[in-house]
Amino acid sequence: GEKMAYVLDVEELPLPENTRIPGGAIYLKILINESGSVDKIEILTSTLPEGYAAKVVSTFNKAIFSPALIAGLPVKSWRIIEIGFDLPEPKTS
Repeated sequence: GEKMAYVLDVEELPLPENTRIPGGAIYLKILINESGSVDKIEILTSTLPEGYAAKVVSTFNKAIFSPALIAGLPVKSWRIIEIGFDLPEPKTS
């Protein structure tokens, strides 16, 4: 049986200082290691302002995941996470 990695703990995402930002979304490709820490993050696409996208990335760099499991053993895995913003509330899916 396989189990995908999922987020256990991630800090509240900071809101953009400039709340005039229309809604937007960012897709992150995250490499989660066997211990559930983030090894690498790539931005696949983002319609967020660059500085704010960088904040989202640094927030997810510190996130704690439950690692993916194959046959009950933790393995490294990539997850694609979409974070959509309809201001004022960030939502993670």
